[in-house]
Amino acid sequence: MTSAPRRIDVHQHLVPSFYRDALAGHGISEAGGRALPGWSPRAALELMDLLGTG
Repeated sequence: MTSAPRRIDVHQHLVPSFYRDALAGHGISEAGGRALPGWSPRAALELMDLLGTG
């Protein structure tokens, strides 16, 4: 039996909370018409596990 192929994530868009807070302090809460995403190392790892990336 072979395991499912895995992917390596070499590109990620992240906005650490300190940076997001600094942007909000200047009235910036979105980019390109989309709200700035929340990001944390834990959430990134959970998403990568869900998607089978490493």
